[in-house]
Amino acid sequence: HEYGGKQFKSVSEAGAETQSESEKETLKEETEAHKELLDAIREELLDKVSSVKLSGRLKSHPACLSAEGELSLEMERVLQQLPGESTAPKARRILELNPEHPVFAVLCRLFETDKKKLADYAVLLYDQALLLEGLPLEDPADFARRVSGLMV
Repeated sequence: HEYGGKQFKSVSEAGAETQSESEKETLKEETEAHKELLDAIREELLDKVSSVKLSGRLKSHPACLSAEGELSLEMERVLQQLPGESTAPKARRILELNPEHPVFAVLCRLFETDKKKLADYAVLLYDQALLLEGLPLEDPADFARRVSGLMV
C-alpha cells in the first residue's frame, strides 16, 4: 500500500491531486471566486453528483468524474455488468472541472448571461465525463438532442 514512503491512491478518487502547495492555493482561490457558478452547476446536476469542484489534475479535458466514499467508479462499472444487477449501487460522484480549459471560460460567461444554456452545458459536461469513464449515458436521446442544439 506504499512505496518509498508514499501511499498508493487511486487517481479516480476524489482528492487525488499531485499539485504543489502554490498550485493548491491558486485552485482554492479560484474555487472561492467561482463558488456561485459551481453551486449553480451542482443544482442542475442535483440527482447525479454529490458535488462540483475545480480540479488541477485535468489537462486536456474540460471535466471528469471522481468518486468519494467506499465505492469507486470502477467498482460501480463492475457491479453494473453482473447478471441480474439492474439496481447496482452507484458511487458518490463528483464532477471535476478544469479551470484552465476554454469551456470553463464559456461556463463563466453563461453564468452571467444565459442560465438556461449553462444548464445544458452542465448536463453535457456530465454526460461527457460519463463517457470518458466508460459508464453508460443515462439518456442517450437527450444527449444527442443537446449536442445537436449546439451544432445549429
